[in-house]
Amino acid sequence: MSNYDEEICGMVNYALLFSVMLVSILWDPNHSRWQFKYSAYSAVGFLCLILSLNPLKAMFPRWILIHRLNRHRQEIGVSVFSYAMIHALCFAIGSGSISRWLSAANNPRFMSVMLVSMPIFCILAITSTQFSKIKLGFKNWKRLHRLVYLAEAGVIVHLGMNGKSMLALMVFLPLVLVQLFRVANRDNLQ
Repeated sequence: MSNYDEEICGMVNYALLFSVMLVSILWDPNHSRWQFKYSAYSAVGFLCLILSLNPLKAMFPRWILIHRLNRHRQEIGVSVFSYAMIHALCFAIGSGSISRWLSAANNPRFMSVMLVSMPIFCILAITSTQFSKIKLGFKNWKRLHRLVYLAEAGVIVHLGMNGKSMLALMVFLPLVLVQLFRVANRDNLQ
């Protein structure tokens, strides 16, 4: 199977999973309560996983598990977007009406995620293909995908402003430390 075929199969799988969860929410809005919570935790978990893979690979070059996970970066990245989108849809459906959703969306607690993180996740999910790498050129593609660090900051702010400061600290502090270690020792780790 070619890379193109694998990408198409992956996109179809994500679309099916996303569709099943969306139909589940629309069929019975009570499902949105538990999906709201767990889609958020899944998005944050996958975000931390994908952002820790390269620093951990540089720090521990002989760990086979990290190398095997690193082969699936595209799928993990698209999972971040998928779970974040499900989280946003659960919030919208749980609001009850468009006017209540719009008034809640204007709350500063949601601005960092709605105006920064979600658009970035969307762009990165769309451009997470070999076709995009070729069309944009690897340097431009890499530069675009570095926006994920801005999205990471938006998620941290969103968690902090929604009373999840301890979660943000426990999950993102080790990640930020590993990322800073990698940047500080970039010359030594290569």
